[in-house]
Amino acid sequence: MALSYSLRLACLIAVSVGLLQTMLELLLWVSGPAILRLLRALPLRRQERLLYAVQLAPTMFAVTVTLACWVPQYVSSETNFSAEGVGWFSILLALLISLRCWTKAFAGMRMLVRTTLFSRSCHSGEGVIVPHTIPVIAVPGATPRVALVGLFRPFILISKSLTEAGGLDPMALDLVLEHERSHAAHHDNWKLLSLHMIPRIQLEVSRGRTWPQLWQHTAELAADEDAVRGSRQRALRLAETLVALARSRSTITPNLACTQFICSATELASRIEMLTESHDDAVPVRSRKLQVQVGVGVLLFAAALVLISLAPFLTDLSEHILHLG
Repeated sequence: MALSYSLRLACLIAVSVGLLQTMLELLLWVSGPAILRLLRALPLRRQERLLYAVQLAPTMFAVTVTLACWVPQYVSSETNFSAEGVGWFSILLALLISLRCWTKAFAGMRMLVRTTLFSRSCHSGEGVIVPHTIPVIAVPGATPRVALVGLFRPFILISKSLTEAGGLDPMALDLVLEHERSHAAHHDNWKLLSLHMIPRIQLEVSRGRTWPQLWQHTAELAADEDAVRGSRQRALRLAETLVALARSRSTITPNLACTQFICSATELASRIEMLTESHDDAVPVRSRKLQVQVGVGVLLFAAALVLISLAPFLTDLSEHILHLG
């Protein structure tokens, strides 16, 4: 099929970004166990940030290489500005990659709209608003719910029964609120939304969890750690509160940008273990930090070598991509 110069360029960008992203995601999937071993002894909040960065890396790298290297090389070397034949497989691949990107973008916008509407309904209801940097809205309900909801003006949604007599005691309530405030301080809802919008291959990395699930679980562990502030008593009290609230298994409407305090039974076991275990025999963070830095340096050096080695062949490679099929 003959395509104009601008459509050929658009086709090249789509196929290049899609192929590079897929290759890097497969590379991360293969090296996932090694990456997780390196991260395991780092502080939980640093683990959470690195797990988030790992998921952004394939897309950011693919877009950067395509726009900074591939496209300029093609534009400078292309001499035919009229219509030219393009392989049917290249066109089909470009359409599929574009469709996947637009589908994820639509899903992200849908989550944003649903979250905004849900937030407005909570603010306009009869809930009791507790003034704070992060507002707390207590709403009526038969089963307990706790979550940080919203993006632009996040607030903590909590069942009114948990704040009244017979609900949570002052220490438990403080721990629950501190947990959600930690999510707010580190913009975890925005991270959740951005991960929801990134097109990616859903592959299990460790114990049946994908990269997004690993990040979300680590974010919960990090928020638990922030809430207890190194206190053994607070850690045990938070563990008791988790077990007590988990029995209700109450969840908020799906497809919202929110981090929920109550989790599944599988995640609960890991959180309880983290809160109750002793850290006296922990591996020194400094040594593992050095290992992570060396590992990241090696990966960046390898990526740079690959780009340098491919630079002379980018023009030919572009033509091959456009004439697949």
